[in-house]
Amino acid sequence: MGVYQRGNKLWLSYIDATGKRVRAPSPFAAGDERKAEKFLADVERQIKAEKSHAPAGGVVTVASYSAKWLEGRPAQVSSYRDDISRVNAHIVPLLGQVPLADLRPRHVRDFARALKVRKSDRGTPLAQRTQRLST
Repeated sequence: MGVYQRGNKLWLSYIDATGKRVRAPSPFAAGDERKAEKFLADVERQIKAEKSHAPAGGVVTVASYSAKWLEGRPAQVSSYRDDISRVNAHIVPLLGQVPLADLRPRHVRDFARALKVRKSDRGTPLAQRTQRLST
């Protein structure tokens, strides 16, 4: 929306991913308007990207992001079917409900550990290639 000055500090005004107007200080002082405008453009670009992955509820989860990612994945890529299978069989059941903004390295670590002890449909451990993330 814009950059404005309060005292000797530049502030940003924009609409966030939930549609709420935000007014926040920028890391720039008066006189750095160009830098602040560039910074605001980056913030708005991030918000736009967030919205494109957001489901109707507004919260981007690992499951909603992965579904959107799979939609944009070219079907001609040789691993396309494998990607769909891995996402739906392993990632979504274990991490699907985690909001993407809250995803942390500990979640990925726990996911990798869960793959090591998880059994296949036949009751055997998952193949080493499936567990590769954890090595």
